[in-house]
Amino acid sequence: MDISVLSNEKRLRLLLCLEKPHSVSQLLEKCNLSQSALSQHLTKLKRAGFVNCSRHGNRQIYTTKNKKIIKVAKSIIELI
Repeated sequence: MDISVLSNEKRLRLLLCLEKPHSVSQLLEKCNLSQSALSQHLTKLKRAGFVNCSRHGNRQIYTTKNKKIIKVAKSIIELI
């Protein structure tokens, strides 16, 4: 796991959004990011091993691989 991806506040907030599974369109509404920014952040989180992606029909559903990362993200945000 590459924890350097946790140095970005928007990615931390995105992890909080992923406490429950969400589609890309749901994340766009909930996280206030552009589609390209969301895609880049999800790719980095996925490559780092923090996020899973599964396909349901024509939708991609994202969720965290480990719920403990939610607690870590919350703690880091509180410190910022």
